Amino acid sequence: MSDPFGFFISELRLKGTGLDDATVPFSRGLSVVAGPSDTGKSLVRDAINFVFGASIPLKGIQERGKYDRVLVEIQSYTGTVLTFERAWNGGDVLLYQAPASSVVDSTASQLLAWKHDPNSTETVSPVLLELSGLAEYRLRRNLRGETRSISFRDLVEYVLISEERIITIFSPIHSGQYIDKTVESSVFRALLTGVDDAAISALPRTETLRVETEAKKELFEQLRTELQTRIQSLGQSEGDLLRSAEAIDSQVDQQSEALRAFNADTANLETQRAELWRQRKRASFRRQQIGSLLAKFDLLDRKYNSDLERLLSNLEAGTLLVDLHEGPCPLCGADPKDHRHDVLVSQEELELFTIACNAEAQKIHGLQADLASTVVKLSAEASQIDEAIPVIEDDLRGIISALKAVVQPNISSLRTGLSGLIQSRREVERALGVSAELRRLEELQVSLNEPDTTQPSERQQFATVPPSAYESCAKSVEELLRAWAYPELDRVVFDASKEDLVISGKARADHGKGYRAITYAAFMVAVMKEAHRLGLPHPGFVVLDSPLVTYREPTETIGEGLKSAFYRDLSQLGEFMQVVILENIDPPEDLLGAMTHTEFTKSRTAGRYGLLPAIEA
Repeated sequence: MSDPFGFFISELRLKGTGLDDATVPFSRGLSVVAGPSDTGKSLVRDAINFVFGASIPLKGIQERGKYDRVLVEIQSYTGTVLTFERAWNGGDVLLYQAPASSVVDSTASQLLAWKHDPNSTETVSPVLLELSGLAEYRLRRNLRGETRSISFRDLVEYVLISEERIITIFSPIHSGQYIDKTVESSVFRALLTGVDDAAISALPRTETLRVETEAKKELFEQLRTELQTRIQSLGQSEGDLLRSAEAIDSQVDQQSEALRAFNADTANLETQRAELWRQRKRASFRRQQIGSLLAKFDLLDRKYNSDLERLLSNLEAGTLLVDLHEGPCPLCGADPKDHRHDVLVSQEELELFTIACNAEAQKIHGLQADLASTVVKLSAEASQIDEAIPVIEDDLRGIISALKAVVQPNISSLRTGLSGLIQSRREVERALGVSAELRRLEELQVSLNEPDTTQPSERQQFATVPPSAYESCAKSVEELLRAWAYPELDRVVFDASKEDLVISGKARADHGKGYRAITYAAFMVAVMKEAHRLGLPHPGFVVLDSPLVTYREPTETIGEGLKSAFYRDLSQLGEFMQVVILENIDPPEDLLGAMTHTEFTKSRTAGRYGLLPAIEA
């Protein structure tokens, strides 16, 4: 295999007189800079973009303190190390043939203009394009076939994606500016196929108006035919559509009012259900308490009975002692006169003992009476609870049944109806828009009625992207999204007419911003992977600012979620490509060893505060 195209960013370094350098390391494969908002993550992307020739001044003037220089170290995939330096306030760029860590004031450097100049190689752009394999590429500018040299600025939306751009509703290929569309399509074709527009010969300027007029006529006629066909298919006049819109609005108001009423009923039933549930819970808990107390009281009553039996046996033993006559010892046969009487119990002592036993027994009988009274009360309360719980449960089942069988179905039906009405209203609005669009188009066509003198043989034929390349790119995007556990993924195709993705049958622009961010990221990574797989020129890296922060996992996520799968897949990227993620969300801990991870904490006492040190209060 030939040497790979491209390079990776190995370090961002901010310098200031008398200050420790603020650095962020990166590596081949996956690098992640994670942390809370306002810690400088987006500034990482902006700083790299600024050093690579952006005209927009860097933000964060207050936070930077005395930092006044920005250095970006890159390494080509063939081993070349270069460092670019630009003053925070702007100006031209210094290029060092050395790592950023070794750059000092005396280090030899080359001065490069920050702005691209097609007639000069002494700018930042040619250096980066040479490493990317794109230095000689030319891009078509217009219908005449005029071309210009490529600039590294043409590639920024493929490799340095901002948090604003990543959620765009426009195609990832296009900025939404009509005048740039031709060039942007040429950039995409060059990256996807390796074919530029250098072979195009521009038409003479005398043919420009003719070619543009022909193109406009063809486009206008095609649009007019399409609009007329759509209007005919509707089977309604503009007046009918307006009346339909009024009728739909009236129905929407009625159903909205009904929905509000049902929502109020639902809230009331939910309140009742919650209260009944609390009553059921309290009753069950109290019933358990009573059951436990009754069991303990039963044990206590048994102890009282045992104590009474013991006292009774003591009284019987005392009586027997009094009644017994003195005689020979049953053990040794000694006469009574020889007995020792130092431990003999007197009649008075036996009487006192009997009184004490009777008093203790009386006390126990009193305790038993109190216990019996308490048991009766607790048993009565238990019976009441046992009778109340089924009633509460019946009421609870009734409310749940009402919610399931009456209120919720009605709400669901109303919501479905409202959704259908809103969809119908949108369709009517679109139909009215078609009529308005047709009128405007017909007005514009009036100015294009000049005779067509251009011969078919004179038309320019421009290179297009082969369907197989579109299909291969879409397949690569689909494989990435599947590896990232993209929810409910079916098939990904490329709509060549809009130059954008269609995901699971739905245009990318029609998805929410969280999904648009994920699919934009997948598209740019897929373009890089396709270029690497085919050995085509590409810068070799992609920086993604906040691809995950706007995405929210579905409530019922089975298996690994998208955010975790996203990091897991990119951690296996390989050594000749680089993806840098700037994100609020930390990667899974078990993957930290497979990436270069920099964490900002926004804490003055724990870890690294941010890209720049915290400003002293």
